[in-house]
Amino acid sequence: MAIALQQPQEGITWEEWSNFGYPRTGHTVCRGSCRCTLAPMMYIEFSAELAEPGGLVVSDVGPTEKQQEIIKLIEQWERAGKDPKALELIGKTENEILEYLRETATPDKTGYLNALRETTSNKDFATSAGAKARADSLQSTISQALKDSGISAKGEAPLVSSLDVMKSGNLIGRYQIGLEKIEIDLDLWERIGEYLKRGQQFSLEELVEIKKGIKTLLHEYVHSLTDLARMGKSVTAINVEEGLTEYIAHNKLNIFIKQLGIDTINKSILDIEIKRAYISQTGSLDSLLQYVSPSKEGRTKLAIEMHRIANRSRRADYYMDTLEKAKGIIITQEQREAFGMWFGNWSGSGYLEAVENIMGATFGL
Repeated sequence: MAIALQQPQEGITWEEWSNFGYPRTGHTVCRGSCRCTLAPMMYIEFSAELAEPGGLVVSDVGPTEKQQEIIKLIEQWERAGKDPKALELIGKTENEILEYLRETATPDKTGYLNALRETTSNKDFATSAGAKARADSLQSTISQALKDSGISAKGEAPLVSSLDVMKSGNLIGRYQIGLEKIEIDLDLWERIGEYLKRGQQFSLEELVEIKKGIKTLLHEYVHSLTDLARMGKSVTAINVEEGLTEYIAHNKLNIFIKQLGIDTINKSILDIEIKRAYISQTGSLDSLLQYVSPSKEGRTKLAIEMHRIANRSRRADYYMDTLEKAKGIIITQEQREAFGMWFGNWSGSGYLEAVENIMGATFGL
C-alpha cells in the first residue's frame, strides 16, 4: 500500500483543486515537510505509478490511527484479489470511508453478515416454516465459520433443522436433542439484529449483551456437533457435555466473531469481557486439561477433540491417551476403569476438588 503526501499542483489554488474533487487539507498549499490537517477523503489515482485508491493525505509524522485502519482494510481488499479501483470512496468523509470498508474490504464476510441480518429481521417466529427458513439461511454460514474457527472437523456440519426464538425467564438458549432445534431468547435475538443495524453506536453495556447473544448462538451450535442422543440424556452426561461446550464456545468466541465478520461492524466487541456460564464445570474442566497442556490454545484444542466424541467412555479414553503422551506415563487398565467411571458420573458441586482428588489418587499427579 503506497501512502503519499498529496497537494495541489504548482500554480493551482485550493479552490481550483477542490473543483477536481480532491480534498482541501489546510489553509495553505502543502510544500516540503508541512503538517497537513487530516484529509477527509480518499481518491483514485493518487499515484501515477500505482494508479490505485488508498492515497491518504497524511502529515509528515505519519498516518493517524484512523488512517492506519483505512490502510489495513484496503490491504485486506487487495489480498482478497479485488480491484482497488472498484472502491467507491470519492467524496466520503473518513468515518463514511471506514463504514464502507468494514462492509466491503472483506467481501467473503459480507455474505455472512447479510445472512445474519436476514434471519434476525425475520419476525415470523410462530411458524415452523419460518424457523426452518432461518436455519436454512444460516446453516452454510455458521458451518463455514465453525470450520474456519477450528471448532468443527473438516466436512462436519451442525445438526440444526430449525432456528427459533423463545421467551423464557431462566434460559437464554437451548439445543433440543432429537428435534435438532436451537432456540435463542427473543431479547438476545433482537439485540443481535439491532447490533447489525447500528453496531457502531452501541455502548459498552450494549456490547456486553450482544456478545452474550452471539456466544449463546455459538454454544448451541457447538452442542449440535455432537450426537447427544447416542450419549443418553442423563444428568451426568449433560454435565460433561455442558462443560465442554461452554469451554469451547467461550474460548473460541472472538475467533468465531471474526470469522463471521461481526467485528467489522464494531471492533470494540472483541475487547469486551464476558463471564463463562457453567462456571463449576468449565473451571474444573480447565483444571483437568491443564494436566495435559499448559497453554489455553492446547487445552481448547483438546476440549474440541473430546467434544467430537459422543460416547462417554471413549471421551475418557481419549483424554487418558493424551495424558499418557503428555506425561510420558503408562496408564493401566485398572486406572482407566477408575477414571472412566469417575468421568462418566461427573456431577455435584465439588468439581474442582474432585479433579484434584482423582488425578492424585488414580495417577499420582
